[in-house]
Amino acid sequence: SKLIVALERLAQALRVMIWETAKQEGLSPIQAQVLIHLRYHQNCRLSDLAKRFDITKATLSDAVKTLEVKALLKRSTDLEDARASYLQLTSQGKKVVQRIERWAERAKEGLIDLDRNTKQDALLLAMQLIENLHHSGTISVAKMCTNCRFLVQEPSYHCRLLNKPLKLEALRVDCPEHQPKAA
Repeated sequence: SKLIVALERLAQALRVMIWETAKQEGLSPIQAQVLIHLRYHQNCRLSDLAKRFDITKATLSDAVKTLEVKALLKRSTDLEDARASYLQLTSQGKKVVQRIERWAERAKEGLIDLDRNTKQDALLLAMQLIENLHHSGTISVAKMCTNCRFLVQEPSYHCRLLNKPLKLEALRVDCPEHQPKAA
C-alpha cells in the first residue's frame, strides 16, 4: 500500500511538472505528450497514439487539430490507404518539443544523489509493474524490452534484433522495434 501511495505521489508531481511546462507553451498536457511522442516516433497514426495514451480517437483528434492549427504538426496521407494519415512534427513543432522536454530535468535532479544500483532496481521495478499492468489490461501498450520477443536473458540481457548484449540501463521502456513475446 505504501508503495502505491508513493508511486501516486510521484505520478502527481510529474503531471504537475509537465502541465506547468505545457501551459507556458499554450498547450494542454495531452498536446504536449503528443508532441513529445512524435519526436521519438516518426509517422504515427492517430489510432496508434490514441492507444498509446489510452484515450478515444475523438479526444485525440481534437488535440491534433489544435496542434495543426498552431502549425506544430502536419498530417500526410498513407499512400497505401487514403483513409489513414500519419502525423509528423513541423520544424516549429520540433522547437517547441525541445522546450517542453525541459520539464524532465527537474525530475532528473531528484535522481542525481541515488547510487547506480538503486536506480537500476527502480527501473526494473517500474518495468515489471508496467508489464504486469499491461498483462492485466490496465495499460494497453507496453513496448518494452522486457516483454519483447527479441530479448533473451542468458545470464545477462541480449537483444537478438540488434545482435548485441544490453546492460540493464540500456533496456528501452518505449521501443519502436518492439515485437511482443508469444503468449
